[in-house]
Amino acid sequence: ETIDVSGITFFNNVMAGNDAGGLFGLMTKLKTVILPNTVTQIGKGAFRGCTALESVLVRNEDNSTGNLFSNANTQITLVNSLAFFGCSKLAITELPSSIDNMGKQAFQGCTLLNIKNIPGYTNAKLQESLFRESGLTDFTIPASVASLDKTVFYTTDVNIKRTFSSRITAPTIPAAATDARNVFGSDVTILNTTLKVLKKYEDTYKAWNITNLNIELLSQEITASITGNGTVTVAGEGLITNAEEVTNGNTVKAYEAETITFTFTPDENAVLGTITLDGVAITSGQQLTIDSKSAKD
Repeated sequence: ETIDVSGITFFNNVMAGNDAGGLFGLMTKLKTVILPNTVTQIGKGAFRGCTALESVLVRNEDNSTGNLFSNANTQITLVNSLAFFGCSKLAITELPSSIDNMGKQAFQGCTLLNIKNIPGYTNAKLQESLFRESGLTDFTIPASVASLDKTVFYTTDVNIKRTFSSRITAPTIPAAATDARNVFGSDVTILNTTLKVLKKYEDTYKAWNITNLNIELLSQEITASITGNGTVTVAGEGLITNAEEVTNGNTVKAYEAETITFTFTPDENAVLGTITLDGVAITSGQQLTIDSKSAKD
């Protein structure tokens, strides 16, 4: 079943609704919806319980349609609470950068949702059960987030392995031990959950004291291209291995946001070669801070 409401102008461009079920709530046979591209907010419970829903489209000015979650013309800024609750057949692999806020349980039960990040998110909190029982497997916590609400990433699926990355100091989480663990999962599923963080913030995450949560450090590998017959060595707090000699084509592994230094000693003929890291030329003795641009985390 398809419903096309693209010819409707919503008041203030907002789809009104309520937690019990919004405009399309509990329409269990609905498969496709076409909205006007002027909509800026998805109302509370708008698609709650639409268990057959497979696509939400917007109608463009040229009469073509595009995916609500990836179309360039999407103007959605807010996805309200329970908006897509239980939409288990709705595949979502990205969210548009226009979305900067989402309500509690907005995507709970969206088992085919597997986004990597929320590129435009500016809110300080990820709300309660926002991605509970979703399909997340590899997700980066937005830089704006200072608080994770209870059960935000909770899952009971023992068959998936999940990796979360964070490049900020640890957000606050619920104080009670059980609630803290339930941010990510049950005492069983948390065994399949890994949280990758920056070395400088490691202790703030360990302070959560979440039993069995695997905490690892973000790192990346850098390939060195070296010309000349001299000797190149690498050292520094960011280096994962001990100080070592590097030859052309070697890969160096270092912690993100930490520093390393390459030193080039000329050969006996005082011939000074060049060092290039991932295509970028550097000078001998130059201190480098490892960023995440080419991170393999």
